Amino acid sequence: MALGDSLYARYDPLGALDRYSEAERLSEGRLPFALARALARCHYDIGLDALAERGAGSAEDHFKEAVSLSERLVASFPDSAQAHFLLAATLGNLAQFKGGKERIALAREVERQSRTAIELDPDFAYPYVALGILYRELAGLSWVEQTWAHLFYGELPKATIDDALALLCRAAELDPLIPFVQHELATTYLRLGDTERGLLHLRQLLVLKPQTSQDIRNQTNARLLLQHMAASGLNAQD
Repeated sequence: MALGDSLYARYDPLGALDRYSEAERLSEGRLPFALARALARCHYDIGLDALAERGAGSAEDHFKEAVSLSERLVASFPDSAQAHFLLAATLGNLAQFKGGKERIALAREVERQSRTAIELDPDFAYPYVALGILYRELAGLSWVEQTWAHLFYGELPKATIDDALALLCRAAELDPLIPFVQHELATTYLRLGDTERGLLHLRQLLVLKPQTSQDIRNQTNARLLLQHMAASGLNAQD
């Protein structure tokens, strides 16, 4: 576990997964909370890394494994906000590989698990992010897409872009040092055409210490975007 933690802290989820898997073998069928969470987190991060490298098949496999581990966590620790958040986050990423009816069902489950995590620990920032991203994406659907989904696949979670922003802002209030929160706020404001606020959160993202390999990737992309906007004569001072 200590070796896995050290590798994960150095943004090597693949190496960390190898050490955690050895710890799982040595546990002889027992899966303590910390180990199950670490395994799920690694599979989740590796899936995101694979997506960034256009390895969709590999990404889906890792997200499936992360969901399975998160479900075990929720079953064993139903009062854990972290367990419910992990399930929400992993289901949210797995949903992109599903179509129609199953994707809508997963969206409803992401909402349910996120809200359960918030109820269990209102001061835990991460489930607000998961729910905020879900609401942003749902609010971005066109009227035709929403009507089609409702007619053929069932009720969508009720969501507006204001709901999404409120959730993401709440996460930033609870923990302003999470780089991913700043990234998602920047993404949301830029989609809305609010360049000033979008750039503010991009700059805040760049001054924070990355926590995951995804944070490093997001910071690299943020720098490139700011450089491009500066070259284009927009207000994107370094």
